[in-house]
Amino acid sequence: MKESFRLTPIFTVPLARRVVAREGVRIGAYYFPQGTSLAVCNHAFHHNAAVWGQDHNEFVPGRWDQLQTSQCSKLLMHFGLGRRQCIGKNVATTNILKVMSTLLREFEFELVDEQEKINVAEGSYKGKIPRMISVGISHLEGPLAVKVRARARGAN
Repeated sequence: MKESFRLTPIFTVPLARRVVAREGVRIGAYYFPQGTSLAVCNHAFHHNAAVWGQDHNEFVPGRWDQLQTSQCSKLLMHFGLGRRQCIGKNVATTNILKVMSTLLREFEFELVDEQEKINVAEGSYKGKIPRMISVGISHLEGPLAVKVRARARGAN
């Protein structure tokens, strides 16, 4: 779920914040005077190779098993960050987890493209997500096609 949010956050419009401190603010080597409007686009940040690695444009759920990446989970901005983050974040996250776990329990999913198949023996998956064609609301150029089969009753 974290990798999906990182790769294709639903809402990608930068939410600007105004510098209110009279003395301004310094961020790294940059100074911004009072009244300056600052914003970060979560899509751009979630694809920063310095943070997420050179494979930042690939769907690699296994990256979250690495300690360095798992510590970056606090940097995900799919619901915003800080005091102004989405008030419904916890409800939405809980519902998404419930739906995902139910779907994974009840159905088997297989990518249609043979080159994108999961390598279960290695415990890894690297897939190419269709190119994003809009900013504001994530919109992909094409679908990520999968085959779906109901799991056999009594299977885990």
